[in-house]
Amino acid sequence: MAVLGGSAASAATTTTFHLGGNDGLSYGSLPSFFDLTQEGLTARFDARSIEGFTESADGIITGTTLHTDAHIGRYQGGAGVVNSSGDNSHTVDGSGWKDFIQISFSQAVTIEAISFGYYDYYDDFRLIFDEDDSGDIGLDDLTLGPIPIAFNNPYHGFDPDFQTDVFGVGAFGDKTCKWGYYYKKCSHDDSWKLKSVTVSFEPSVVPLPAAGLLLLTALGGLGLARRRRS
Repeated sequence: MAVLGGSAASAATTTTFHLGGNDGLSYGSLPSFFDLTQEGLTARFDARSIEGFTESADGIITGTTLHTDAHIGRYQGGAGVVNSSGDNSHTVDGSGWKDFIQISFSQAVTIEAISFGYYDYYDDFRLIFDEDDSGDIGLDDLTLGPIPIAFNNPYHGFDPDFQTDVFGVGAFGDKTCKWGYYYKKCSHDDSWKLKSVTVSFEPSVVPLPAAGLLLLTALGGLGLARRRRS
């Protein structure tokens, strides 16, 4: 779900999900996702991979095969993805199937920033938004980028009026090139870890059940009666 024009920011809570850890496990031992809850907000970090990626001129995904059997782990530099294409690197990378992390929240949020670890000067990332409101990243969704990490870490370039409950951060194999004195040097496939995600949201106000209101009314009546008798 994507929404433009959220309500007043003064009522919002800002929280950062830190994704570092020490999950030194093999592909089969890692989970396909993990959940974190902070300030009453739950975020699911889900490992995904795609192949056959194509997009339109305006960044809409027009072709891909989505693989949901990728696994996710947390390491010193952040969260990384391993998939069953023979990828044995615990990073979000564009080698073989192209990795991304899908992040789903329990309510709409404004994305404030994301940060990266374990990257080099030439690595890029892409943002993927749930353009068709399907609840999952895939065909007909919007990609932005490639965005160089070295000059955008942490990245704050999100529209402050845009709210969503699901988006993705991916390494789709783009290459950033740099001219040297005598040559043009390009990186290999992008490879990095997602270190943190910062969002703001308006905490849900849980209404008191009707039975609770009746109980409070009854207790108030009893208190009033006692004062009159005294």
